[in-house]
Amino acid sequence: MEVMEEGNLMDRVPILLQRDLEFYQTHQRVLQERLCTGVVGGKLDFPRYASFAAIKMILWWEDEYFASYRKHSGLLHTEKELSEGDFVSMGV
Repeated sequence: MEVMEEGNLMDRVPILLQRDLEFYQTHQRVLQERLCTGVVGGKLDFPRYASFAAIKMILWWEDEYFASYRKHSGLLHTEKELSEGDFVSMGV
């Protein structure tokens, strides 16, 4: 699915949801993306899959949070990852 990556977050979300709905109506299935490759005991282990739109929105909101506060929200990154310099792998 082609996703609009630029522009205001509040403008992108309705477009993403509309495209996700169109995909569902066309294919009668939810476009899914894997959250976790295996069960490791983390916050995102279950469910193993989520809708593409849900994952994309979380990543966008996390990026917006980081841009605003220059720190991660803690939803996607643990304190250990952040203290080990996870910023390098993210290109920050």
